[in-house]
Amino acid sequence: MRFYLMLLIERDRQAADGELLRHAAAALGDWNSKPFEAGTSRAAAVLRGEGSGARITLVHPDFSNTDGRPVLSLSLAVRSIRSSETDIAMLFVNRTDTDEIVQQWEMGRTLSARLVEALKPMRAFMSAKPVDVEDTALPSQRDGDRGFPSALMAWTYLGADEVTGAQRDALSTLPVYLSAPLGNGWLLELTDSPLRKPEPGSIKAIEALAGHPVRYIAPIPPKE
Repeated sequence: MRFYLMLLIERDRQAADGELLRHAAAALGDWNSKPFEAGTSRAAAVLRGEGSGARITLVHPDFSNTDGRPVLSLSLAVRSIRSSETDIAMLFVNRTDTDEIVQQWEMGRTLSARLVEALKPMRAFMSAKPVDVEDTALPSQRDGDRGFPSALMAWTYLGADEVTGAQRDALSTLPVYLSAPLGNGWLLELTDSPLRKPEPGSIKAIEALAGHPVRYIAPIPPKE
């Protein structure tokens, strides 16, 4: 089975698509002391500020075969949600086989944290998506007023205005893989891999501090 890693970032609209893409690409920084590079001429133009577009592809020298062709790429995409005056920024790590998912998940965790600290979103969610599944369950763009969300993924970031001080104290004691401050907000990693289930009782504990039902969105199983 092959997966995409998928990061969904939601934030108040602050910039045009091209500017947000350039900001996000710069935030990725280096990997193994080497920078990510534009994967296409259009991506290069957008990064130079000479082109427009809502999606760019980035490649890295560590993820290329012997003839220089990329075996893994990153896609950054931006979509404006007019009804809620928010932007959705998405990072896709492409071409990930099941036996590589742990390695790529570690990269995704690192890059997602960098993006969150740079873009300061309201919320961010990361999980994996089988490539042969078209429909993807995602947390709603805005499920009600700001506050603790009603849906979580394996890697979930809550911005500064999404959790109260009392909730932060309770979050630090949750029975999950990682629950800790990140930037101005809070990072919840329910599992160490998107292919694992959360610990028994963790969702109930989260619901207790949220004050409402919370569902866990797992990677969609492949079609029969």
